[in-house]
Amino acid sequence: MAAGTDWAQIIESQRERADEIIVINLGPQHPSTHGVMRLLLELDGETVMSCRPGIGFLHTGIEKNAEFRTWTQGSTFWTRMNYVAGI
Repeated sequence: MAAGTDWAQIIESQRERADEIIVINLGPQHPSTHGVMRLLLELDGETVMSCRPGIGFLHTGIEKNAEFRTWTQGSTFWTRMNYVAGI
């Protein structure tokens, strides 16, 4: 938290303006890119009060599966891991 001579007054005046709290749904950017990263942000001015990330339905534990495979065995996973990302 900021401290100093004027900062205490500025912070207190910002707390009184509770009507400035905004909730923003950030992502996905296009309807066909469902399943990718999504953030639900609660903002108070420029300060992020809370952030709830959603990783979507594509998280399949691909990293753990790749740990015990060779490159040739794992190459079939990479194309299926996220259809938005290229190989």
